[in-house]
Amino acid sequence: MTQSELPMPSESPERACPAPVPDEVTRALLDGVADAVLLADSAGTLKFVSQAIETCLGCTPDEAYALDSVEALLGGDPAPWADAAGNISRLAWPIADRAGRQRTLLLDARRVDTHPGHILYTCRKASSGQDDFRELVERSPDVIVRLDRQLRHVYANPSIEAATGIPAAAFIGQTHQELGMPPTLVALWQQAAEQVFQTARATSLEFDFDGPNGIRHYQALFYPELAGDGTVRFVAAVGRDITAAKQSQQALQQQAQRERVFANIARRISRSLSLEAILSATVEEVRRYFGCDRAVVYRFQPEGGGTFEAESVAPGWRSLLGQSYRDPCFERGQAERYRQGRICAIADVSATAMASCHRDMLAQFQLQANLVVPIVRDGGLWGLLAAHHCAGPYPWQQSEVELLQQLAVQAGIAIQNAELYRQLEVANGELQAQATTDRVTQIANRNSLDSVLETEWQRLTRSGGTISLVLCDVDRFKAYNDRFGHLEGDRCLHQVAQTLAQQVRGRSDLVARYGGEEFALLLPQTPRSGARHVAQRAQAAIRALQLPHVEPSSTVTLSFGVASMQPSAEVAATTLVDRADRALYWAKTTGRDRIVSELECQLD
Repeated sequence: MTQSELPMPSESPERACPAPVPDEVTRALLDGVADAVLLADSAGTLKFVSQAIETCLGCTPDEAYALDSVEALLGGDPAPWADAAGNISRLAWPIADRAGRQRTLLLDARRVDTHPGHILYTCRKASSGQDDFRELVERSPDVIVRLDRQLRHVYANPSIEAATGIPAAAFIGQTHQELGMPPTLVALWQQAAEQVFQTARATSLEFDFDGPNGIRHYQALFYPELAGDGTVRFVAAVGRDITAAKQSQQALQQQAQRERVFANIARRISRSLSLEAILSATVEEVRRYFGCDRAVVYRFQPEGGGTFEAESVAPGWRSLLGQSYRDPCFERGQAERYRQGRICAIADVSATAMASCHRDMLAQFQLQANLVVPIVRDGGLWGLLAAHHCAGPYPWQQSEVELLQQLAVQAGIAIQNAELYRQLEVANGELQAQATTDRVTQIANRNSLDSVLETEWQRLTRSGGTISLVLCDVDRFKAYNDRFGHLEGDRCLHQVAQTLAQQVRGRSDLVARYGGEEFALLLPQTPRSGARHVAQRAQAAIRALQLPHVEPSSTVTLSFGVASMQPSAEVAATTLVDRADRALYWAKTTGRDRIVSELECQLD
């Protein structure tokens, strides 16, 4: 932008010597020029006015002479806008014609070299585009100013009054400092303007200004206006109120940050299906993001009241974790309102009206500011998620309220998933138990025995050691069933199984129903002697039950077969079963109610 593009104010020039009057021939030539020509002496007195003045200003030459001076004719002295040589080039000059219409002249001035102090002015009406530009500048909502090298305002458009509360005219000839602007703003503008004067390059800055409309955020562009010799004569600055854009940008940044935080917390929560881990992660992330002194999850109990299930608290503040608390205020319909989405945001406990019972509770928890949102699961109020400021009041932002709501929703979903997972684990455990437990005796079944035997066989193949197996069978059980019925037979098997289970001591020992009335005692890391001792203990325990059998004086007894081996990769685990089964067969065929090892079978 050049100096012709902004309206210019008036200042008083210094006067020089009188100017000569053109001769008749020169007058005729000048009157034939389309531009208005003015000749003034060093005092600014008009010595000649061409006929074109009527086109430019709407006045006759005689009317111009009557005004006597250039300053009176133009409504101001253009001399201050001259360059070092005293010349003016295409200066945009605002003026009102004799009819009061505002217009802009393009003004040039040259010194008459042969007569020191004499100045020849030429002026023409600016094109309609330049008039339009002036109108745009005057009506622009942006603040537009022009500064000289002393950083004084030589122009300020009307918008500056709305921005600062100071009339535009009051800026002329004044610096920002003289106008009482804040020192930080003065320093910013001075640095930017001086940079443009020195480098002839545009620059920009952003700043806050506390004006009639409150604190507003501005962006200012500073650019040079060059003189004819290429030097920077003025710096023009355009300041635009970008508060709304800045607020939108900040809102977008906050939204993006909330989304990042929410995503991070959601990821952390979703990594675990443990309820304790979910609640712990939630409060830790809430306290970290909100910068509060405490974050808690309060869980309601069916019998009333509730417990602080999770907490993250800063050092120096009371811990609420694990404490049960019944809020008397909460019993008065608060639960339903929270279930429907109620939010409690208290920025300053001491300045907020509330029930005395609620105030007492907050004081007990050392609270100065409190933000509480509900955790809803399956449509019911599960608990509350809260952020606490204990050191002092805190103005909760809407974005923080919304984020805590989102986290509470996510926590509710995670809690529901965790509880569903726990139910699934229970169901899977039951299914696993059904798959590995005998329904009648409630001890391990044959499938479980086969699996554990194979596992232990492989382990002992690697580490070395002895494994023993005791197979036992209820003597004459068919006769028992025929006499007492299958229901009593099942009860008998259950009692026998539970008694056998009480006889094993090792952590890896296993008692299983092998099939029908036959049972197995698997004893890893147990030698033959130890296995025989377990069988003897079991035999005595079964006899002690005194379960009646078919004959009036007889009781239920068991026959036992014992086998022991050192596992190896060359021998299958089923070999141990075969040996124990053979020993059991010998016990049954040689009189029942006895213990036989695989070695005794070989001797026989």
